[in-house]
Parts: sequence; C-alpha cells; structure tokens
Amino acid sequence: MLDKKEFEAELLGIFRDLIRIDTSNPPGNEAVAAKYVHDVLAKEGIPAKVLNSTPTRGSVVGRLKGSGAKRPVLLLAHLDVVPVEAERWSVKPFAAELSGGHIWGRGTLDIKNLVAMELMAMMLVKRRGLKLNRDIILAATADEEAGGAYGARWLIENHFDEISAEYVINEGGFGVVMDGKKFFLCQTAEKGICWMKVTVRGEGGHGSIPTERNPVVQMGNAISRIGQHSFPVARTPLVEKLITGLEKLNALPEGLTAQRVFTDEKCLVTHPSKLAKRLNAFVRATATPTFVKSGTKVNVIPVEAEFSVDCRLLPGASPDEMIETVKKLIGLPDVEYEILQKKPGTESRTDTELWPVLESCVKELHPDAAFVSYMSPGGTDSGFLREKGIVCYGFDPTFLTWEEVDTIHGVDERVSVENLTTGVLMLYRVLERFCT
Repeated sequence: MLDKKEFEAELLGIFRDLIRIDTSNPPGNEAVAAKYVHDVLAKEGIPAKVLNSTPTRGSVVGRLKGSGAKRPVLLLAHLDVVPVEAERWSVKPFAAELSGGHIWGRGTLDIKNLVAMELMAMMLVKRRGLKLNRDIILAATADEEAGGAYGARWLIENHFDEISAEYVINEGGFGVVMDGKKFFLCQTAEKGICWMKVTVRGEGGHGSIPTERNPVVQMGNAISRIGQHSFPVARTPLVEKLITGLEKLNALPEGLTAQRVFTDEKCLVTHPSKLAKRLNAFVRATATPTFVKSGTKVNVIPVEAEFSVDCRLLPGASPDEMIETVKKLIGLPDVEYEILQKKPGTESRTDTELWPVLESCVKELHPDAAFVSYMSPGGTDSGFLREKGIVCYGFDPTFLTWEEVDTIHGVDERVSVENLTTGVLMLYRVLERFCT
C-alpha cells in the first residue's frame, strides 16, 4: 500500500516547477516544459523524447515497457495554459504559491495537475517494479488550448506510433462535491467544436450622421439574436443516461426532474443554480458570441465590424448544419464567414475492461462517491484519438466544488495538496490493477 509521505514532497516540487514555467497559449512555448518533463523521466530511467512541431512548441512522450501481452494505455495531458489577466489575481499567477493547503496558479486545474499526477504515478510504478502486461505511455502535449494543431493533432499525423494505444486516460472528467454529496463525472464523450469569425460590412462615415447600415449596430443586433437563441434539448442516449442518473441520485437542481428537463425547453436556461447552467450545456447545442472588434475612433462609423462565435455540437451532429443555423440567425446580406476550427463531437463506449477499474479505484478512496458517465461541453485532445478508434476517458482524479471549477480559465485558479496526493494514489491503483 502506497503512503503519501513516500512521494508528496517530490510531487509538489515537480508540480510547482511546472506551474512556474509560463506556457500561456498564445504563444505556448511548451518546449521548455516538455524538456523539464523529459529530464524528470530520464532521471528516473524511463525512456522519453521531446517531439517539436516548431522550435518552441514541444510535446514529450515517455514509455514504460510491459510484456506486450496487451496493448498500451496512454496517460495524456497538455502543457499549455490559457493566458491570464494578472491584475485581477490575488496572487502571482505563475509563482505556484502554497497557501491554505492549496497550490495557486494558472494551470493548477487545467491541466498541469494531471501532468504531475500522471508523471508521479508512472514513476511509482517503475520504482515498485510492477510486472506490466502492457506498455504505459505518458504524453504531455502542446497547444490543446488552441485546438491541438501543434500538439496532439501534429503527433497523430507525424508520430502516431509513439502514442498509439488501446485506452487513453485524459482530462475532461473530475469529481465534484455538491450539497455534501460526491460525484465522479467520468468523461466518455465531448461536444464538437465549430468556431467562426463573422465580418459584417455596411456604410461608414462620420459619427454625427447616423445610418441604418451602421455595421456596428447590425453586428450588435446579430449578436443579440444568437445570444437569445436556445437550441432544442436533444434526448440522446448519453444525455438521457446522465440526466436520469442524476435524478436517481437526487442530484438535479431544486425543482427539476428528468421529465421537466426534456419537456420544458427553458427550465435549465432560467434556473439560478450553477449546476443548471452546466446541464443546459450538456443537453443541447450552443452558439456563444465571444470576441468583438470594430472601429478606430469615437467619431467614425467603421465600414465593417467583426465578431466570433463559439459553437458546440453534440456527438453525431453536423458542424455544417450548425453553420447554416448561425447564418440564418445573423440574417444579414453583406457578411463574410470564416471557419476557424471545425471538429465533430466524439464518444467512447463504457463496456470495456478499463471502465470498472476506474470506478472501483474511485470508490476505494471515496466510498461515498457516485460514479457517473459524463459528456464534457468543452473539447479535449481525446477527440482526435477517438477518431482513430481509441477508447478515451476523461479521468482527472480530483474532487472540486463548483466554485473551484469556475476558476478554470478564470481568476485565482488553485488545487489542494490533498487532491494532488490522493489523485496520485488513485492513478497508481488504476495502473497497478489494469496493467499487471
């Protein structure tokens, strides 16, 4: 039986070092972090290599060899993080400050925590001399936060033999503490992505002379139509299993039932709870206006204005149909559309060898936790690997409150030391049970 004292100090040292390497994407600069992980593995005697898609965009792959009786399992996580507005933080976002039992900093929950936990678990497997029946591969990748073109997608296109596996354990699912109850949301599917830039053209001129064809006004009206549009609830098997499962666990927000979720189109939209907001993103497609750009001076009506729309689709839905829906909502004549990224939703089955192992290991360390299949509203690198026929599960072995979840891509992101150490124990048990 592992004891946290065996590895806690080393784990925290590795984790804090990773947080202190600023891999904000853009520009990324993950090669520095990839070299750090490579050196940790090399010191442990685990063969590893850094694979650079550009001189500064690096991913690292390490491998513990097994007997080959079964195909490998891939431990996957990304090295890049989203940018920060440092002035809004109460701590320095890349200082990896230890305070109140938490490590604070950008990437502590998304997802350098998983990089460190997977790395530590792999090293413990090596130190304990487990007799493996399959290879264990670790891949810490670049560019996930911007779509993976310089990371996972590039690795698949250029070095797929280095990461090819039967199963993948990646980000996307996590434990949540809600009203005193624990739920582990194991990600088995994720929504597809369609990002588009919309350029609206109109009539420019002096700001003192209004025009009906002011592109800023036209853009604002189009954004309002998109923002107010609610896509229909999709009662797919995956969505129905999630909603009915939460109902059986008495975990739906107050006043909601599965029947109401599937028949009252607005109940999740108008419900005030944080969980309802998330469930709303699980049960339907979404289109969210995000980035807006227009004009150069206060007294000049610009000739054009542009904005971006982040569209998310359920697995099986067509990105092209989503594009047509957004075009109809915009409903303007002189508009140019640029598709920035397009990726279908993906799903993995649960009738596998690995699924019950994950569930049992969660239950051993958190006996009061329910284990639930979950669809992530956001995309991960698992989507690329599912398209290659690999079973992928989002399994970040931490338990968070919704308030902590909200710090992901937000302000004052942090993770508890307890979550990190217990997460390593859980991952180690998974590898011990599944790979020997």
